[in-house]
Amino acid sequence: MRNQLSIRRLLGLPVGILAFVFLFACSPSTRKLDEAMFYEGPQFRLKLVRYFEDLPFHYTGEVFRVQCSSRQTMNRPAHNTQDAGWASLGNGGAIGSRSAAELAERERHNFLVVDDQTLVWIGNGMNVSFDACGSFQSWYPASLPQDLIVPARKADYCKPQGKIDCSNDDFLDERAPHFEEIRVTPRGSISFIVRSKAIRNGKSVRVQSQDFGKTWQTALLRKGVFAKGMAEQRARRDTAQSAAAGNPASGFVVALLAAFVVAQRTFVGVPMAGVGLRRFADWTRRERLYFLQVAPLAAVVFAMVFRDHLLALLEQHGFAGFLLFSVLTGLGWGIVQELFYRGWLQTELTRRFGATAGLLAANAAFTFGPLHLSYLVGPAGVNRGGLAAVFGIVYWRSGNLWIPAVLHGLWPPNMT
Repeated sequence: MRNQLSIRRLLGLPVGILAFVFLFACSPSTRKLDEAMFYEGPQFRLKLVRYFEDLPFHYTGEVFRVQCSSRQTMNRPAHNTQDAGWASLGNGGAIGSRSAAELAERERHNFLVVDDQTLVWIGNGMNVSFDACGSFQSWYPASLPQDLIVPARKADYCKPQGKIDCSNDDFLDERAPHFEEIRVTPRGSISFIVRSKAIRNGKSVRVQSQDFGKTWQTALLRKGVFAKGMAEQRARRDTAQSAAAGNPASGFVVALLAAFVVAQRTFVGVPMAGVGLRRFADWTRRERLYFLQVAPLAAVVFAMVFRDHLLALLEQHGFAGFLLFSVLTGLGWGIVQELFYRGWLQTELTRRFGATAGLLAANAAFTFGPLHLSYLVGPAGVNRGGLAAVFGIVYWRSGNLWIPAVLHGLWPPNMT
């Protein structure tokens, strides 16, 4: 009997040691590799941190976390993948990555800085902070009505067979959402279009909020007709009421245009014709032919490129309201900007420094100025810089400000 007990104890010793070694080897661990700062502003900073995670039987390799630091996050505690005083935002796998700086360049397009307080973070949803990363208001495509979503095949433990909510699985991998025409203002207005293979018939959805992301309105774009839910119908009524009272943006543009006209006559002291706003009867034959060919062509091309945006405005205002509030507002805004950047600034810079230097300086002021600073990230910045150059060259060669002003006014992002 004693011999049997001894044998059992002897065999139990290595088994216990092996169990201890197994538990130690299989315990999860995380270590920080490196980090790279990719935005430093007066109110918040953004950095990407790379870690090595060892999660036995689940994941082993590099991962990254994007983190934000501001006054609002200074009391956030530290944990395995978050530094003290920082808030974690986006994350993902990074197996095979060489450095945090490399990943930061890849991921920076998902973080759009609107101003010192406003940040847009694009992931599997749209996330917007108006208080320097203190809090985020989020919209996810899984919140769309179920009749708009083509469900993906899910595991048995997911609803309705199981108890787990796997609605986000409808928007993974090749069905991941793509966000376009993102417009966010510090006053709480959010607007964007989302596309995904998970949306029925492969269509797109326009999503809007006018109250800092507290409530959202969605509209399905389907052959130019919006399929709306009750929330969108309510937004439509609100829009109709505001249109009846007058579009605030239109009133602002009219007031600004009037102020510029007064400033032109009172302070500049040069007739409107002196900065290129000549009567049509005074145009040359070449100017008339150029304008009558290019303006309609530009309108058609812009309408094709910004089709969804224009359809949304048509649905919001109706045809008459679209012409009155959107088109005329855009034209007025185009005249205001061209009068300032080309009629005043380019004319004076050209007089002082010559045609080439004046044109380039005015173009730089237009592209990098406060009106377009939030659009500099990605292709939008290139588009605006290129258009500004075209407007400047047209004005330089013709001396006619009406042509670039009308072309600028037909640019759909000017329309509200």
